[in-house]
Amino acid sequence: GPADRRRVWPGRRRAYRHVHRYLHTRDCKAKIQVWDCISTASHIMSSIYKGADAVIVAIDTTNSQALRSIEEWMEEISKSSPQQVKIYLVGTKSDLTESRAITEEQIRGLVEEMRIGYIEVSSKNGHNVDNLFYRIILKLNY
Repeated sequence: GPADRRRVWPGRRRAYRHVHRYLHTRDCKAKIQVWDCISTASHIMSSIYKGADAVIVAIDTTNSQALRSIEEWMEEISKSSPQQVKIYLVGTKSDLTESRAITEEQIRGLVEEMRIGYIEVSSKNGHNVDNLFYRIILKLNY
């Protein structure tokens, strides 16, 4: 099962969450580490990005303002990550279709422009969560 750790860096009031789990495909076993870093200082994030094979940028599809920060995140990732890092934009809250504030066309345009993967997930009902990680594993050619 997944391991969960919470850490607080000196001088920070909020913790980041670090979860890892193992996924198996026909051809391999992969260890996935997920760092929820929204409130983490950028100098800490850059050290995490440097060792990353893939980065997931989550976007709340029920918040029309969420698109504004994507370019900033992409710039930060490109400055701090290895050049070959795989990036996935993940639309969250796919279960709240009636509350959707970002259109599929907006997201499709952004994904095509940035040449990154995209998938929608729901943490509430688990829709596509495992699929996201399997797609990343396949992109990494494990």
